[in-house]
Amino acid sequence: MKKVFLSIAFVLIAQMTMAQEANFKADVLKLISISGADGAMKVAKLKFLNIIPENKKENFSKEFEASLPSMYEKMAKVYMEIYTPEDIKGMIAFYESPVGKKMSEKSGELTQKAMKAGQEWGKELQVIMGKYKDAGSVQDPRNISDNTIYNTAGVEVKPEFPGGMDQFYKFVAENFKTPKVEKLAGKIYVTFVIEIDGSITGMKVLRDIGYGTGEEAIRVLKLSPKWLPGQQNGKTVRCTYSLPISVKTN
Repeated sequence: MKKVFLSIAFVLIAQMTMAQEANFKADVLKLISISGADGAMKVAKLKFLNIIPENKKENFSKEFEASLPSMYEKMAKVYMEIYTPEDIKGMIAFYESPVGKKMSEKSGELTQKAMKAGQEWGKELQVIMGKYKDAGSVQDPRNISDNTIYNTAGVEVKPEFPGGMDQFYKFVAENFKTPKVEKLAGKIYVTFVIEIDGSITGMKVLRDIGYGTGEEAIRVLKLSPKWLPGQQNGKTVRCTYSLPISVKTN
């Protein structure tokens, strides 16, 4: 008889545990839903759609939406490993409050703006890294093709504008057409490749200050005379070069 009672007890405990797990998971999925995770997924979807051909976007959207339940299930598992049921209930209470609801509603917009801010910072970081990249990371040009592009910071003889950078900025000042905007001040960050013949190619704007300043910087760079190319191990090589161009109006 004792064995029967013990068996029944174990079954009841197992059922209660399963019910608690099911309730816990249901709460986690509710939290994921009301916390704005769907907003972040919508932002991700739009980002992917931008690089998918027009005639394939509809099918992609369907498959993307169909994959979300599986994604939320995986997220729920992670939440259940890290948080307790009481933690989840507390978070749900927050997201059901006026402030929590606003936070959820704005999650998509926040994600987009945060991504944009991160991209802008990444562009600034590229310029900074160009100054400090380890010279030891440069490959030996004897072992690679002439198409290799080196980082200027890592070559033995750095490329140089004829007469030096003072002459370069003088050239820019003489040719750059500043926009007719009062009290405009800031820097345009550009990057380009100095070819083995000294010509400039691959000009890109990493960041500008609006009002067409980026486009104008590219126009001026296209007018640039040839530079003295960089060298590594006695061989002329292609190099990337990044620099700021200051703009200021009265």
